[in-house]
Amino acid sequence: MSQRTVGGGVTSSPSSANPPLSAAATQMKAAGDRAFERAEKTSAEFFAITYGALVRQMLVDHNENPDTVNSQLDLMGERIGVRLIEDFAAKSGVPACRTIAQAAECAARVGLKMYLGISANVDILPPSTVQGVGNSNANTDSSTTVVITFDENPLNLFVELPEVLQNTLWYSNVLCGVLRGALGQVGFLCQVTFTKDVLRGSETNEIRVRFVGREKETFKVADLQK
Repeated sequence: MSQRTVGGGVTSSPSSANPPLSAAATQMKAAGDRAFERAEKTSAEFFAITYGALVRQMLVDHNENPDTVNSQLDLMGERIGVRLIEDFAAKSGVPACRTIAQAAECAARVGLKMYLGISANVDILPPSTVQGVGNSNANTDSSTTVVITFDENPLNLFVELPEVLQNTLWYSNVLCGVLRGALGQVGFLCQVTFTKDVLRGSETNEIRVRFVGREKETFKVADLQK
């Protein structure tokens, strides 16, 4: 049996039945594939077991309270994302993003592939499907919710949630924090939440990134790449 690896992170199988990609999405996917090929590889099994031990210890430390563990995983991920963005900008080769849609798609198609070997699909929800959004211009940041889906998640290897945690623990919630932390560093304030998880019985994993505001970038990707 061939060994699974994760780049910078991990190797996962691509999602099946992917829809045709736009030219921009194809370029993003190609950038992610190149970045993954260049990245150092780590055993997916070792990575998954290490993460699983961390989650297990968090549950012990917080009296088996899944809500607290969800929050702690999110905060831990945010710290990782804040520190990871500079490495990502230096190694990915992708240009600075102008909109949250571009930034979220870059994070999903390039970042998740580069560090975890995840082949993700990305959809931009039209404003009419996003609660509380009245702006009819789908190209503006204020109307943007990005849906990231992926079939395989290297963090989930060997994992089966006990029944008591099936509807309460977001096992891979660290990914939401990483995305939020990284996007915040380049000026995009977002709410990032898991909405589907195969460990909870869903057919796929789904993360939603909802834009909530802009702030000054902590650092500029373009300056780093000059």
